[in-house]
Amino acid sequence: MAARPPLIAFNVELSPPATVDDAKAIAAAIREGGVEGLESVRAIGLWLEHRAVAQVSMNVEDYTKTALAKVIEAIARRATIAEAELVGLAPRAALEGLPDELTVGGRATIEDALATADKRLS
Repeated sequence: MAARPPLIAFNVELSPPATVDDAKAIAAAIREGGVEGLESVRAIGLWLEHRAVAQVSMNVEDYTKTALAKVIEAIARRATIAEAELVGLAPRAALEGLPDELTVGGRATIEDALATADKRLS
């Protein structure tokens, strides 16, 4: 029995005038079991009151089955993306293929964290 890949918490803010209803519709369409049915993707649509923006908040359970770049493509077909946010660490391979022009806050990889920890221990 093998270990599962790291879960990736990934949020995508939609550009105004996107609404919470837009975010909910996008989440319903892209999550596993939705119209587009991205495998291993759990998604909800939210309104961030403090920022006055709609957000699609996701957990990608297996980035080898659905790459973050594919998630971005699916959302971009339905709305304009303002920016994205990685919550926590992700494998470097999970970030491959993301558009260069996409701002991704919290862009930190497991490999970078391990290298930093290794340097501290040396």
